[in-house]
Amino acid sequence: MVYESLDKYIASAMKTKAECPTKSSEMVLNFWKAIKTEMVNAVHNGIELPNQQEELKILRRMLKQRKNAIDEFSKSDTENAKLNKEVNEFEADMLTQLLPPEPSEEDVKNETVACICAVMEQDNEIKNLQQHTKDIISLVKEKYTNADNGLIARTIKEYIDIYNKQ
Repeated sequence: MVYESLDKYIASAMKTKAECPTKSSEMVLNFWKAIKTEMVNAVHNGIELPNQQEELKILRRMLKQRKNAIDEFSKSDTENAKLNKEVNEFEADMLTQLLPPEPSEEDVKNETVACICAVMEQDNEIKNLQQHTKDIISLVKEKYTNADNGLIARTIKEYIDIYNKQ
């Protein structure tokens, strides 16, 4: 995904900055360097890259940090805060473009029900379904890596409740 191409992106950003030294070319270069730093830190902490799941976790964490920083810098009216807010907004926008779109709640629920049905083909006992929650979450996450675990668990519970009422 991103990890394998970082050096190419950084080299391209450095070339652009050298040819056209603007604020935005500096921001792009710093953006790619920030991602490289996060990825290198992950490798030093024992994370094996390239690995799409791990890269997405890193990018999502970075996006969350940028959004939190935007909120904090919005509380101040200083020039420095305005500049930092602008940089974080730029980086948040770039990170959003790198990440896959968030699945809708309906998409996650539908995929969860499909995975429940697949699990039920193996173990036809509804009473055992709750024991398979981790398996179902893993199956859903194969398709929607950023699906909310809580939503998946609630959907499983709703399915069990509906089944028990029949």
